[in-house]
This record gives sequence, structure tokens and C-alpha cells, in this order.
Amino acid sequence: MSIRSTLTTLGLLATSAVGTTYHFARDGSDAHTPAQAGSPATPWASFANLAGLALMPGDSVLLKRGDTLRGILKFSRSGSKASPITIGPYGPGTEPPTILGTIPVTEWTSNGSGVWKAKIPSDHPVNRLYSAGLPLRNARWPDTGWFRTAGHGGDTMLILREAAAGDWSGASLYLWNLNWDMEGHRVKSQSGDKIVLQRKNSIAISDTALWALSNHPLALKVRDTWAYVATDSTLLYLGDKPADSTLEASVYSANVDLRGANWVHVQGLRLVDAADTGITSNGQGIVVENCQVRFADHVGIHLYGPDAIVRDCKAYGSSSAGISVRSMRGLVERNDVRRIMVADWLGPNGMGATCCTGNGINVWGDTSLARWNRVDSIGFNGIAFGGLGTKVTENHASHFCMLANDCAGIYTAPQLPPQRGSEGSRVWRNIVHDAHKSAWPWPWAASNGIYLDAHAHDIVADSNTMWNIDKGFHGNNGRGIVYRDNLVYGSRYSPGDFANNDSANLGTPIGATIQGNLVVALPGSRSEFTRFIPQGWQSKAELRATENVICQDQMSQIFCSGDSIKIWSAPTVDPDGPLFGKQVIPNGSFDSTSLSWRRWPAQLTLALDSLTSCPTAHCLRMDWKGDTVAGSPYLSTGPVIRTDSGQGWWLQFKARSKRAGMKITAVLRRPVDYVSIGPAFNILLDTAWQDLSFHFKANQKFDTARLDIHVPKKDSTIWLDDILLRKEGDSAAYAALGPRTTLLWNATSTPSSQSLPPGRWVDESGHEANSPVQIPSYAGRVFFRIISDPVGVRNAAALQAIWSVRHQAGALLLSHLSGPADLFDARGRRIVRLTPDATGEARWLTGPRQGLVWIRSGGFSQTAILAR
Repeated sequence: MSIRSTLTTLGLLATSAVGTTYHFARDGSDAHTPAQAGSPATPWASFANLAGLALMPGDSVLLKRGDTLRGILKFSRSGSKASPITIGPYGPGTEPPTILGTIPVTEWTSNGSGVWKAKIPSDHPVNRLYSAGLPLRNARWPDTGWFRTAGHGGDTMLILREAAAGDWSGASLYLWNLNWDMEGHRVKSQSGDKIVLQRKNSIAISDTALWALSNHPLALKVRDTWAYVATDSTLLYLGDKPADSTLEASVYSANVDLRGANWVHVQGLRLVDAADTGITSNGQGIVVENCQVRFADHVGIHLYGPDAIVRDCKAYGSSSAGISVRSMRGLVERNDVRRIMVADWLGPNGMGATCCTGNGINVWGDTSLARWNRVDSIGFNGIAFGGLGTKVTENHASHFCMLANDCAGIYTAPQLPPQRGSEGSRVWRNIVHDAHKSAWPWPWAASNGIYLDAHAHDIVADSNTMWNIDKGFHGNNGRGIVYRDNLVYGSRYSPGDFANNDSANLGTPIGATIQGNLVVALPGSRSEFTRFIPQGWQSKAELRATENVICQDQMSQIFCSGDSIKIWSAPTVDPDGPLFGKQVIPNGSFDSTSLSWRRWPAQLTLALDSLTSCPTAHCLRMDWKGDTVAGSPYLSTGPVIRTDSGQGWWLQFKARSKRAGMKITAVLRRPVDYVSIGPAFNILLDTAWQDLSFHFKANQKFDTARLDIHVPKKDSTIWLDDILLRKEGDSAAYAALGPRTTLLWNATSTPSSQSLPPGRWVDESGHEANSPVQIPSYAGRVFFRIISDPVGVRNAAALQAIWSVRHQAGALLLSHLSGPADLFDARGRRIVRLTPDATGEARWLTGPRQGLVWIRSGGFSQTAILAR
């Protein structure tokens, strides 16, 4: 009865064994026998006959290219590892076959007031409604925004005052309970303003929860919206009367359902508009390749058995996840996932019935791998991972945290002990940028580049590049995490924020290592790593930060320090020029016998000194003889300065210390509560005088502020002189300076253009860049080269080069050299002198964790990041 066909004739990949083939096409007939369905000339028309087939290893289920079939392709038979069952296309052409999860809606009748109704088969509840292939909005109240709950009674009853006027029984409810928790519910019953839910919320309901009701006749207030009434299987639509079959209702729970099946390969299909999941399986060895999954209501591709693979697929428009692989030894690679958890597309099920959904990709299972994926426009996390030894590498995540918040481009949450966390995992060479803030009224910044949450431990996050997010790293109640050799540019809050505030983690140290990272802080943004450890937790092992380079990229100056040592600075405008105003600190040169300065505490003594080594007639000597104090001893100008948000300032002074290595901190802040108006500058002093200068932007508006200079909390003597603080003039005058420098800058001169090596390049905003690139003076830009993955199937973004400096197989490659190049480490020590070859190139084999390296060649000076 079986018909044998060679798979190569059908355009499929050859397998180790050739089994029976069954064909499906729109013009087929379900009356054909299985033997007839073995021929492309006599295919079946639907998937009804699959249920009775005893599929065997090596068998194939083939759909005609270019055809559209409705329903669910479903079976639970298994192939073998050597001879999997194959689901794929056949026939001429390149258009993939489509499995559609909808039925056309017909026989519309008036329900009054511009509302039209149509009957839907009772066994097919409607999860989405489509017009011309795009989802229409489920009726929602309020139509935009959210109401706030007036209270709750336990975990199943809410007080919704705005809903008291009607009966919302049977409606859907979107509950934004916490900034990371958005769940879909059904209203079981209502009494006045009290709403009873059909099930508990997965997390205790907050007093500040937000809500919206949907999928109910009372919510039909805006044209082209719809609702499904389950009690009488009626679809309601507000608008002009639809012509028959112009609207399609999603009713089939899946396009492909392989639950119970093992060792099946699915390839080359287009799966559209499933009411729940595009492809679902709990079996072992399920492989999904080169498939397009669009508008699955819940998850595009959901595999939760071991050895699952999702490769070269596109997933678009789901509400809970684009791709979810919860599998031991799972592999998710070269996929493109976009537009997940978009508010306008949420149907009756909302984001799902559990907390924390809306991720682009979930990869959760020991020894799993997510690599070379592209995720963009995601409601919650870009990529969420977990499991021992999981690798997340060379992915590109952008525009996430678009609906929920407290999320990241790359995220893990192993939860509470005794779970083993994500031990042995690595987050490596990913590009993460442009996190969106949601409308949630949360009191702190909540979008992150890489977020290792809830007792994650023993994970390495290295060689990642992040920009335009609230926080580059966020670590919450973890331990043993290593953040190494990463680039964090332009964080809105801080480059890294670390917290330990969970009593369940009592006795577990933070123990994080922050090593060899490069931070570039934009005007008004913080450059220091921040941490939150409540009172009583200070005995825990805290963070260890070494070999990091912190750069302040200000409007008229760039300043870099390595472990509080000033290593490089370059003004881009003249601080004595017309862009800055007069001195605002009296007695800054200490050239008189009176002092207008304050000090705290009493043990910090101030005196004018007239040492012959003072730059002027007098300098100020500060002596601190204490060992400990509640706060750092400081010198203050007193409350003499008014600041405006966005106002630029220029600070410069001379300083020296009695012993080398004394650290002082200069900060402009309000005297009442010590809130700073901008970055704090940390400087390590030497016994010789240093000339120090800083330009920064104020991020607070205060009527009074002062300059504070903190001294070490141990026996120290510090000298200061010529302290100058000048206010920046009209910021519009800076427009002529052009774009700000980002990651590459030039201390002396910048060529008017640069030629990029061959290949495709994108800039820090993801836009294509053409060679040569024009560069204004003192304004560099970082570029990422798009390189191919090893098999050359799809381009994958990876940090490859910064202008003419790039990394190749553990070496630093310099090009466009006209003479020898000197390389200096972060402390200004020369590492090596390189002589270029005839083409102007020179290579240097790098050591581990070099951090920031200067490169000087003639009058040309630049910096480079060594990833590894």
C-alpha cells in the first residue's frame, strides 16, 4: 500500500532512510486512498486523514508549494533520530505552502447601533479577527490607557469603580499588576464595583494595579473593533456591515500540533493566524527550520521536549512569545522575531494566563544555546534564558520593554533556592540597544541591557555591547557573576545597578566581579556603577570592580579614568572661550588670607599654605587625622550656586597629596539632602601637582548648590589650588560642533572622511553605513560590521570593528597607518610599538582583558576596545 518516493525529487533534504510520502494540496480530495495520496497527482485536500495514519520513521507529510490549507496538521507518531518524520513542501516554485488557522465569517446581521453579529461554530471560540491579513482590535475599555484599581479582596476579587455602571460578566480583563506582571483573566461575576475573576492571579495583587476590560459588548465603542460572546457563540463587530468572507476569525488552536510525537522535522512552511500556537510539541528531537509563523495568538513556536531545534525561522505578532524552547540541549539560532506583545493586537487571552510573558525568545533548559538571533519590537524581554550551562551569544536585541517593564534585552530569573540558578551560563558578544520605557508609574529606571535576576549565579557576561537603555547591567540577588570586557554606552540611569534585598538569599554574598569594561556616559547621565544593599546587609561580600575605564562624553570635553586614575581627556572647545561665563566660586585661587570655604567634620582642618611648590602665592591644605567617620570628610564652597537642568559646567583645579594614591571626589550637589546634579569625578592623586578639568551637564534644577570635594577616610593631607567653576553659555552655540563622539575619538585631529573595509556596516542606531563616511571634527561614531555565520545562511550582527581598529582571531588589527603606532595601556604605559607593513596594516596579539588601549601614530590618537 505504501508509495516510495525519493526526497530529492521533492526538493527536501535527504534522510538516512526513505519512507512513505503523503501529499496535501488545495485541489486534492479526502476520498483518495493513502496509496493515492502518495502521488503528487492525487493528494488529500485536508489533514483529516492524518489521524488514522500509522506514520513511521522516514515518512514524509508534504504540502504543495503556494497552496493554502486550513485547519491543524496534527499527529502523535514518532520518527527516529536517524530517520525522522518530515513535514515540508513539494512541487515547483519558491512560494511556501500556508496553513491557515482561520475560517471566513459569513451571514452578518444587524445587532443595532452599528454593531453586526455572526454565528461561529460553538467548538471554535474566536481569539483574533483579521481583515486583509491584519488583526483588528479587540474591543477594550478604556480604549487607550488604563484605570487603576480601587482595591482588592484577596487574589480573585477587584474593586473597579469605573466598571460599576454595567455588568461585565464574561469579559476579558487585562491586569497590569506589577510593572513586570501583565496577565489575562476572565470575569466570573460582578456585583456593583466588585469584580470576581475565574482564577487567581499568579502573583499577589498589588494595591497599585492597573486594568482594562475587553471582549465584551459594553466595550464596543470604537469602529473596527470586535468582541466574541462565548455564551451564544456570537461574534460582534462595530463598523460598516462586512461583506461575507472579508473578515477571518482565528479558531484553530494550532497550525501544527505534534504533541506526543518525537523526532519530527518541520521545514519550509508558512503558518498563519493560529488561535493559540503556530507549532507546538512536547516530544524529543523536534526540528523546525525555515518556517514563517505569523500572528499566532499565544506563542509562535513552542517546543518543550529535549533536543529541540528552531533554526532560520521568522516569528511575528504573537502575544506571549515569538519562539519558546524549554528543552534540554535546545538550539535556537538565526531566527528573526519581531512585534511580540503589541498592545493593539491583544485578543481575549491578552498576554496569557501567567506572569511575565511577552518575550521575543525563551530558551530554557540545561546546555541550551541561543545564537545569531535578531529580536526587535518586543513588549517585555528580548531573550529570556535559563538552565545550567546555557549560552546566549551573538544575538541582536533592540526595542524591548515596549509594553511591560522591569525587563531587558537579555534576561534570566532562576528564582529561589534550592534551584540551581543558571550556573555555568555565558552571555557573550551580544548587541543590545534601545529599550523603551513603558507608561507604568514606577519610581526607578527599569529597562536593562542584560538583567541577571532572582538568584542567578556563576554566570559570565562578557564582550557585549549595549546603548540607549536605562541600565547596562542589572543584577538582583545574584552571586558569583562576572561582568567582563563589555561596552556600555549612553545608559540613561547607570552603566550597572546591583541589588541584594531578598531575605530568602540570607547569607549568600553578592560576590560580583566587574572587570575590564568600558563605560561611556553621555551628558547628564551617571558613569558610576550603583548598588542597593539595605541596612544590615553591609556585611555581605559586595562588588569588586577592577580594570574598568569610565569615560565622560560631555558637550565640550571627553574625560576617561581607569580605576579612578585619569588616563585621557580632550577638550573640544576652549574652556576660556566665549562659550563659558565668569568664575562662580569666590576665592578659588586662595590668594588672600581669608577663607570662604567650609569643612566637615571638625577633625578636617583647613589652612592656607605658602609652600614654594604651590602654583600661586597660597594654596589650600586639608588635613584629616581621623580613621573612620559616618560619611566622607569634605570641603565645601557653601550654597552659592543656582543650577538648571541641562546646564553645562566647566570645573578645573590643581591638586596633590602627601602620599601617592589618595583618592578625592569632586561633585556639585544640593546642601540640604546631598543630591548631586551630575556625575561625581573620582581622582587618584600623586605627590606632584596635577592639572584637572571636567565638563559636565546638570541633571537637576536647584536654587542652591555647592561644590563638595571629599577626601579619603583615613590619615591624609591634600593640597588644592586654582579651583575654577564656570557656567556654560548658550547651548545653541554647540550646534556647530556636530554629532557627539560616542566610542572613538581623537585628541588632536580627525580626518574629514574614513573608508570602511569591504562588507556591510551599521552604525550605533542600526542604520546602514556607506563608505566613505564623513566625520565632523572631534566626533567619532562606532560601527558594527555584519558578518556571516559559519554556514553562511543568514547574516548575523557581531561587534567586528571600530573604524580602522578591528579584532581578528585574538589579534588587534590596525589599518591606514602612515608610520609606527604606539600602544598604551589604561594607565598610560606603553605596551608595544608596531611597525606597519607596505599596506599600512599592523597586528598585535592581545593578552587577556586588556581593557582600554590607546593607539598613537604620529599626531593621530585614538582608542580601541579589546573584546577578548
